[in-house]
Amino acid sequence: MTNAPYTFEREPYRTELRVRVVETGADATRPFAVLDETIFYPEGGGQPPDQGTLDGIAVVDVQKKDGAIRHYLERLLGDVRQGAQVTAISARFHLGLVGVFARIAQFQRERTGLNRVCLGGGTFQNRFLLERLQTRLCGEGFAVYANAQVPSGDGGLSLGQAAVAGHSDHR
Repeated sequence: MTNAPYTFEREPYRTELRVRVVETGADATRPFAVLDETIFYPEGGGQPPDQGTLDGIAVVDVQKKDGAIRHYLERLLGDVRQGAQVTAISARFHLGLVGVFARIAQFQRERTGLNRVCLGGGTFQNRFLLERLQTRLCGEGFAVYANAQVPSGDGGLSLGQAAVAGHSDHR
C-alpha cells in the first residue's frame, strides 16, 4: 500500500486504473480483495462507498479496515448467498486471480518486452494458484520460475537475508 493519498483522493474523476492484488480474505461470508492502489472511495463520513468493477466482477462494497481498503466482490457474494460449496467458491476466486495475474504479465511483456515471470512470496505457497498460473503463463509463451528447493514465503526470505549477511563486509 502506498503511504501517499490514494488515487481516489488525488484523481477523484478517474475511472480506470491498473492495480495489483496484495491480499485476499473474507469477513465471515464476505470475500474481499485488497489492492496496491484504488480508485474506489470507501464508505465513511456519511458517504456511501463507490461501486464499479474489477476485471468485470462487480464491486458491491468498499470498506477501510485495519489500515487497508477492502473491495467486496459480487460474484463471490452471490455464490455465498446461493449456498455454493466453499470449495467451488474458492476455486472460482483463485481462477479469477490467475486471470488477473496473467493479464498483468501480458501487460508487462508488452510494455517491457520481457518474457520471464518469477512467482514467489507467500501467495504462491498456494499450490492450486501456483500450478494453474504456471500452466497458463507457459501456455502463453512465458518462461516461468518458481521456488523449488526453498520456501516461497518468509522461510525463503530469511534464507536470502542470511546469505546476504554472510557475504557482507563486516568491518
